[in-house]
Amino acid sequence: MPVALPIAHQIRQIEATPPTATAPARARDRWADIAEEICNADPAGHRDPDKVATILRLKFEHQWSHSRIADHVELSASAVTRTLTAAREHIGPSEGGTQYGN
Repeated sequence: MPVALPIAHQIRQIEATPPTATAPARARDRWADIAEEICNADPAGHRDPDKVATILRLKFEHQWSHSRIADHVELSASAVTRTLTAAREHIGPSEGGTQYGN
């Protein structure tokens, strides 16, 4: 019978997994690309691309809640929500976005 791993271990596994592990060798990290677009569009320049990519990965690949993500990346839940809202125009509709496939 499989044993559940502690949450801290699961998080380390998520962070240690190369973002392109299932993508072709030349493929770029999609979440990092979207994070960079979001950060470049932020007029105040307050968003950290690495944190934004982590937020996107945890939400869309691992289906974490906003509050759980916020605890993990040490931001408020509202900051996570604002980041995810800004990402919607950059991701496909099947993932909750509004741009691709319209």
